[in-house]
Amino acid sequence: MIVNEVQFVKTPPAVAKSNPTKPVDFSHNSCIIRCMGNQTDYFERIGYRARYQIGDRVFGHWNSIPFVGTVGNDRVIDKTGPQVTIHLDLPIKHEQQVRNVIVVRHRDITKLTEM
Repeated sequence: MIVNEVQFVKTPPAVAKSNPTKPVDFSHNSCIIRCMGNQTDYFERIGYRARYQIGDRVFGHWNSIPFVGTVGNDRVIDKTGPQVTIHLDLPIKHEQQVRNVIVVRHRDITKLTEM
């Protein structure tokens, strides 16, 4: 058993003595230990669940330019919200710069269905 999270709570002595299922009271500071199987279980519970898988084919618009490409990564970095990295089928020239990979939000793309 691996302890992943320890939470300290204030529990009055009367509550701890009257209810044996409550944690033991040490100077009015009780410790509740939540145990989980491993770190995989922990991150599956609290982590981001990707909407797109690597290799999914998508269509969308980036800076009003239509594109078709392949999903490289669906991620969340530093509370910026979910982003998807797209590897383009054809390069896009925007502001005198040629791009082969772009980063877009979920609302900017749709998954292509097979024909």
